[in-house]
Amino acid sequence: MVDGLHDIDWASMEHAYGSAEEIPAMLWALRSPDARERSKALDHFYSAVHHQGDVYPVTAASLPFLLSWPPMAT
Repeated sequence: MVDGLHDIDWASMEHAYGSAEEIPAMLWALRSPDARERSKALDHFYSAVHHQGDVYPVTAASLPFLLSWPPMAT
């Protein structure tokens, strides 16, 4: 588990579609070995945290986790 991922109160934040409580699951899905699962997670994540160009507190909160994880081998 990535340090600090569950230290954030994701449920207290919102994204374009409501509560951000599922963001940790989306972040983990972005690390899936299954390319389809990663693609689906990226689409959902991106549309939720950067919907029509808007950004949310959850957008900033998720960035350290996106930037700290090494890329998946393809």
